[in-house]
Amino acid sequence: MDSPYVINAAKEAVKNLRESEKNNVLAKAKAIRDYIYEKLTYVMDRYYEGTEEVLRSGEGSCGEYLNVFLSLFRFNNIPIDSELSPILVKKFEPKGIIPSMQIKAAIGNSASL
Repeated sequence: MDSPYVINAAKEAVKNLRESEKNNVLAKAKAIRDYIYEKLTYVMDRYYEGTEEVLRSGEGSCGEYLNVFLSLFRFNNIPIDSELSPILVKKFEPKGIIPSMQIKAAIGNSASL
């Protein structure tokens, strides 16, 4: 879990936030979401890879996307519970099906990203 590659990805995900947004949980969550959507392609296969492998390959399925979200949130000090599950929303984009998730623990009220 303490992979330097994953830690670097967590930092990269929020590096473009304005100074006023760096302590804003919702701004950080959206930056992480956008980073993941930009870097990963949804691929359903029968293999399960860890967070680092998914980030390196740029491909992941439902559970792999969720683990990347969990890792990047946690490394950015955003409380998130692994019991949250992704809600798949079919969006026809060049990178395929994009998962959305609702973050409850991090923001207080439910916020759809």
